[in-house]
Amino acid sequence: MNHTFLCLTSSFPRWPEDHEGNFVFQLAKGLLSYGWKAHILTPHVPGSLHQEEMEGVLVTRFRYLVPEGLETVCGGGSALVTLKKRPLEPLKLPPLLASQFLHTLYHLTRHRYSLIHAHWLIPQGLMAVLAAAIFDIPTVVTVHGGDVFRLRHSAFLTLKRFTLKRATCVTVNSPATRQAVLELAPDLKNLYEIPMGIPDGPCLQKNEAMRPCLSSKSPPVILFIGRLTAEKGVEDLLKAAAILLKKKRTFQLVIVGDGQERKAFEAMAEELAVAPCTRFVGAVPHRQVMHFLAEASVFAAPSRITRDGWQEAQGLTIAEAMAAGVPVVATNVGGIPFMVQHQQTGLLVPPQCPERLADALELLISNSKMAFQMAEAGRNFILNYCGQSRITASFAELFAKITG
Repeated sequence: MNHTFLCLTSSFPRWPEDHEGNFVFQLAKGLLSYGWKAHILTPHVPGSLHQEEMEGVLVTRFRYLVPEGLETVCGGGSALVTLKKRPLEPLKLPPLLASQFLHTLYHLTRHRYSLIHAHWLIPQGLMAVLAAAIFDIPTVVTVHGGDVFRLRHSAFLTLKRFTLKRATCVTVNSPATRQAVLELAPDLKNLYEIPMGIPDGPCLQKNEAMRPCLSSKSPPVILFIGRLTAEKGVEDLLKAAAILLKKKRTFQLVIVGDGQERKAFEAMAEELAVAPCTRFVGAVPHRQVMHFLAEASVFAAPSRITRDGWQEAQGLTIAEAMAAGVPVVATNVGGIPFMVQHQQTGLLVPPQCPERLADALELLISNSKMAFQMAEAGRNFILNYCGQSRITASFAELFAKITG
């Protein structure tokens, strides 16, 4: 028997092969094989279709401003970073939230859903439990980390507690997120730890078409994949690269991704004199990520803890690198240490410490035996922990449980 659920999310692929919110899409697509069909409700972004079906997943992107060029709150990386960087962007929040809630009510009126699955506590989770109170429908709220670590004002904390206590069940993506949720709602029942999934068996065949980005001379490749924002620690990685150059180390730093700070980081690379050995590739389709991982000697994930409390809750790019058999150097923040266990499945360094980061990168580049052992251990661990098939099965089981 097939069931349909309404999925509320602020992050979803804007078009085929887009990386934005791909983990939400992969989960929705995987649930099809368990008889669960997703109807995605997400904000519209310029250039995207208002409605389409992506590999069996129905997607509705609701409008909230006219002309569509103004619909820029979501779809360009972290919405909170966008709101901070652009002074007038917060003015778009009221129409966005109002439109999202009205569209949620509209679709609940028009369609028969078995449940609502909301990604992020605020605003999607809040809207889900409010709508559920009207339509008497089960709700699953998935907390991804930033939604619980950030927004610590008392008003937001009250809204978060309200949402957590009224959801049918809550899922978290890591032990760090679980701890933060329980600090907000210590007596919370029906809390499940289900991380977001990664491909079970990524293909690592070398693609010669990618060689221009990675240099034909094939020096050791230090790879970063992620949003180009301050919280991801790109500044620390560039400084670590400068330290390695002073030590006469030969390498290539490849930075894959885009974000609000890209131009600033490119200028910093020039200032630190690491631009000649650094490549800013930009955003790429998710399927091409595996080509970069295939060429990587070591993966760097120098995430920080920001002033507003954000920290890496899970780190999907780290998990993908581990699954691809790439040794990882990461910072000891948030949910990262659960995956990257120091000197076992990778190396951990303190955040915002370029010297220690450079030392760890140098160690794995120069010690191939250690790098191989950690990469193998990391791959075995991560595929058992958050392989996509396992995660999809966990959500399917949870959905079946709460709908009887």
